[in-house]
Amino acid sequence: MAPRALVSVFDKRGIADFATGLHKLGYELLSTGQTARLLRDNRIPVREVSDFTGSPEMLNGRVKSMHPAVLSGILFKRSDPDHVKQAGKSAIDLICVNFYPFFEAMEKKKSLDEALELIDIGGPTLVRSAAKNFKDVLVVTSPDQYVSVLDALEQGQDDEAFRRQLAADAFSLMTEYDAAIQNYFSELDSAEGYPERLFLSLKKIQDLRYGENPHQKAALYRYTDSVLSFKDMNQLHGKQLSYNNVLDAQAALELAHDFRDESKAFAAVFKHASPTGAAKGATLLDAYRKAHEADTLSSYGGIAIFNQKLDKPCAEELIKTFMEIVLAPGFETDALQVLKQKRNLRVLEVPRLLNENLYEKDGIRDVVGGVLVQSPDSGQSFKRDHLMIPTKRQPTGGEWEALEFAWRLVKVPKSNCVIFATGDRLIACGTGQQSRVDACQIAIEKSKRANLSVKGSVMASEAFFPFRDTVDFAAQVGITAIVQPGGSKRDPEVIAAADEHGMAMVFTGERHFRH
Repeated sequence: MAPRALVSVFDKRGIADFATGLHKLGYELLSTGQTARLLRDNRIPVREVSDFTGSPEMLNGRVKSMHPAVLSGILFKRSDPDHVKQAGKSAIDLICVNFYPFFEAMEKKKSLDEALELIDIGGPTLVRSAAKNFKDVLVVTSPDQYVSVLDALEQGQDDEAFRRQLAADAFSLMTEYDAAIQNYFSELDSAEGYPERLFLSLKKIQDLRYGENPHQKAALYRYTDSVLSFKDMNQLHGKQLSYNNVLDAQAALELAHDFRDESKAFAAVFKHASPTGAAKGATLLDAYRKAHEADTLSSYGGIAIFNQKLDKPCAEELIKTFMEIVLAPGFETDALQVLKQKRNLRVLEVPRLLNENLYEKDGIRDVVGGVLVQSPDSGQSFKRDHLMIPTKRQPTGGEWEALEFAWRLVKVPKSNCVIFATGDRLIACGTGQQSRVDACQIAIEKSKRANLSVKGSVMASEAFFPFRDTVDFAAQVGITAIVQPGGSKRDPEVIAAADEHGMAMVFTGERHFRH
């Protein structure tokens, strides 16, 4: 008896060619609905499943292939005489099925009724049955498998190991499909808090060069239901990315994303996930030079990011310093040729990652035996009607501009952190310290090394001041205004210190710790 294949797919990419290949190999083809029509339109012999079972489709197509003749034809063991007798002539030797696109329900925020219609029942039933009986039935669930399956069948290499791998892929597909449905229903009840069970479905994008250290392995995955990930990054040149490269790129993207609509050119230089410099300018070259000047020592081996298409003058300046990565929404042809002079420089084109929302997913971090989950730190925009000025002196117009710029920068580095800035450039950054005064002292030392005066600049702190000492220190070096969350029990002392020094202070009411 000729082998038999059941083909019923929502994603019809390549299905006509695959079915043609099966037909040439002698397979009888069964199909349903639109897939059957497509095969007939391509003059591929096909038999309707309803004709095979002797039972018509029911409930407007909700019940098509879930029939004892189909399921027994898939599930019976060819090595069991009793199974063979019961199955009769209903053997089905290959299942080619993919599912209704439930992920669209997540991406397009479909209503509950719309989402329910996208929950596939028959497809997963067929796939699970075939995967369970993989020794006797090939289970094909993706257009990416069509070529390898046809090659294996033509060459007689569809052995148990090959079939087992297809079964593993099928179970993975069902797991991520069910996880997407569960997550959709959980989000409907998000007001109730986090669900009792959290299912994560991840797909590998690529292996990485190594982990945090060369002796560690690493890989990059994306959420299967995510509309945006590092998969949307186009590497135009350079070495394979490492684990640290991805973390640094993520931090840079979070900052540059906040300047995506900036009318001026914006550039930032990062090292170990914190900015060594950031600036706005009339041109990318102007912005980059100011960003680089803030800490030329630390920027060695760092990464640079831009909010506009990189041009040749900026590229020529960029390659004067050893950089690991450069990210931009695009690259002029002559700029790319300049960058390619550096053989190992990773050049990443990231238009979607810069322009679309990066903060839709909750943050997840490993801890012993589990994970921590938190909502994203998107934060309020720097709008004056959200802010409080507790000091006697109001900020001047220039200070307001500088305070906003500094506050946008201070959300990214590790705590404790302070930023000294003017309206268009980061003067110095002190980050990752247990004491906020230590962070200030580090920032001052960096500004001195860069020959950049902090006098007349402003300071931003990502968390409140527990004592007045930081304000006193800032006043001594010439800071004129401060932005911070407020909320300390010693706020009155801190405010009094600012008033004593004639400084303006802004409370945002929102902390941005980062550990």
